[in-house]
Amino acid sequence: MNDRQSLILTEVRRLVGLPLSDTGRAGNMRIFDFGEESAETGYAQFTLHVQCAWRIERHGQIWTGSADHYVAPDGDCERRWDPDTRSDNLQDVRLREFIEGPPGGGRTGEPPRVEHVEADTFGDITLYFVDGFVLMTFVSGVCGEVWRMFEPGSGKQHFVSYASHATYEA
Repeated sequence: MNDRQSLILTEVRRLVGLPLSDTGRAGNMRIFDFGEESAETGYAQFTLHVQCAWRIERHGQIWTGSADHYVAPDGDCERRWDPDTRSDNLQDVRLREFIEGPPGGGRTGEPPRVEHVEADTFGDITLYFVDGFVLMTFVSGVCGEVWRMFEPGSGKQHFVSYASHATYEA
């Protein structure tokens, strides 16, 4: 294990035991919120901004991933989703089902909780959830920000993983 991998593991281990409580997007950047919303700040405990390729899988099947941002919400792979419509895309629909359970049944109780995390030497992270879902990031280039994790509303530094290194930033 190299220093970068060790540093990343130290940070993402803070997600272990926390529920994935919400998700959103800004453009094609996916936002994942972990932990309960604070009454004081109105934010979840941690936020993960993912700007690289990613996917969620379960039992060897892809549940959704970064490319589904461009697919119509009904899953018709021949029809592109138009971001100007301000409607959901397939990624939004599948992530809502992941957190809340499918319409008409499925998950009961709390949202999925992080059970275990891993990191590799490239800066990819893998989050294992208690119900068999796995969230993986994939660094796919040599430059730029890949993902960042921070405590929203806290004023604390962000932990930022770039394609070539990881660091703390204000």
